[in-house]
Amino acid sequence: MTTSAAELQWTVDEIEATAWRDVYAAAPPSVIAVTGMTAERVGAVTLLAAPRLPSSLFNRAIGFGNGAPATDALLDEVLVRFTAAGVIAPWIHVSPAARPVAIAHWLTVRGFAPARRRAWAKVARGREPPPVIETTLAIRELERAEAPALARTLCEAFGLPPPLCPMIEVMVGRSGWRAYGAFDGDALVAGGLLRCDGRHAWLGFGGTLPGHRGRGAQGALMVRRIADAIAQGASTIATETGEPLDGEKNPSLDNMRRCGFQHAGSRTNWCLPTS
Repeated sequence: MTTSAAELQWTVDEIEATAWRDVYAAAPPSVIAVTGMTAERVGAVTLLAAPRLPSSLFNRAIGFGNGAPATDALLDEVLVRFTAAGVIAPWIHVSPAARPVAIAHWLTVRGFAPARRRAWAKVARGREPPPVIETTLAIRELERAEAPALARTLCEAFGLPPPLCPMIEVMVGRSGWRAYGAFDGDALVAGGLLRCDGRHAWLGFGGTLPGHRGRGAQGALMVRRIADAIAQGASTIATETGEPLDGEKNPSLDNMRRCGFQHAGSRTNWCLPTS
C-alpha cells in the first residue's frame, strides 16, 4: 500500500461502506420488513438505516468529510435523511482525515458527542503473506447449502435476533463474496465473510460461538481470508473493530495485529445522548 495517511483512511472507510451497502442491497424482503433496512449515498457519505433494529452498527453514516470537504448543509441533509428513514439516534463516523476540522463543532452544536465506545480502529494491510496461526479447528470455505448453518452461528455469536439470519444467508454465494467456517468435527462453530472486488478486500462478520472462543478460530479464519484476497489480486485489505476502553482486552484487534494489519486511523463515533 503506497498512499498518504489521509487517502488510506478514506479508502478503508469506502471499502467498508461499499461492503455494507451491498449487504443492505441483498437483504431479503423478510429482513427489510423486520428492520426497515435501507442504504443510500449522499455525496461521499453512506447512510445505513434500520429504524426497527436498535443497533448503532445498522444505523450510521460512513465517510462524512472524506475526500471533498463536508459542509454544514451536508450534515443537515444527512440528519434529515436519517429522520425521514425513521432513525432518531444515528452514529456519525468521523475519520481523523475528515475535513474540515469544524465537523466536530457542527456535531456538538446539534447535540452529538463521542459515544461511550468512542472510536473504532480502522486497520489495513497489503499483499504480504499472512502468518500461520494454529488451531485445532478445521477451516474451509463454505458452500451455498451451508448458508443457514453459518447464519445461525453468526447470529448467535453476535447476539442478533434470528429474523436477521436470512440477511447473512444471502451473502453466501453472492457475487464478490466468499464465506468461511471453522468446524469442531461436524459442528460449525465460527465463521466470517470476505468481500473482494479484485483490488480492495474487506473482512467482516467474523464471529465465534461463546463455548468455542479462545481456540484460534478467528485468527485462522482471518489468515485464510487474507490469503484468498491476495490470490484474487487485492492490494488493500481492510477491516475494523471497536477500540478497547480502559483496561479492556480486544481479541479481534489482537488477531488483526498478528495477521499483519496496521492501524490506519481511529475513527470517532459521534452519537446523540440517547444512543
